[in-house]
Amino acid sequence: LTIVAIDGCSGSGKTTLTNAIVDEWPGTAVVHIDYFYHPMDLSEMAALGPAEGFHRAYDWQRLCAEVLIPLVDGAPARYRSYDWGANVVGVERTEVSPRGLVVVEGVYALYEELRGYYSASVFVDTPADVRRKRCLERTGDEFFACSVLAGDEHSRVGRCDSIDSLHHVEDGLRGTDDLVPGANLTPE
Repeated sequence: LTIVAIDGCSGSGKTTLTNAIVDEWPGTAVVHIDYFYHPMDLSEMAALGPAEGFHRAYDWQRLCAEVLIPLVDGAPARYRSYDWGANVVGVERTEVSPRGLVVVEGVYALYEELRGYYSASVFVDTPADVRRKRCLERTGDEFFACSVLAGDEHSRVGRCDSIDSLHHVEDGLRGTDDLVPGANLTPE
């Protein structure tokens, strides 16, 4: 079993890189960090600052309990996914076998508490102007949901930038095995 974390700022190209890995190595299991949030009122989430939002909204403990610990122990992982549309953690479980390649992808995948579970780590580094453009084009994630509540799609960019600043300060590139430039990563 090889568990690889792919992290980077919002809009950096993490999912695009992950999809390229899956295309190259069929059978790769992918666990998206976006599946690990606590249900909370989205207007409350929109009002949180980045540090507060991360610690109150992101459920890294459930990622450890349902995915990382079982896999490292050689057992199948069975996790529930957060549903952004319904604002609930679902009851159905996705199973990941403890063999082959597993990619854990998303902002904060390299959170300090998680690093010990990974075989390797990658940080996708993309210029801020490229990330901002990508964030504005998004739908279906926390930035989109919060910007709809705020009635301002540009709040999505501000939220993206503030969370990314916190991300760089708290974890950033510290201890990353590889740095991948993301400006030229484009979805197919």
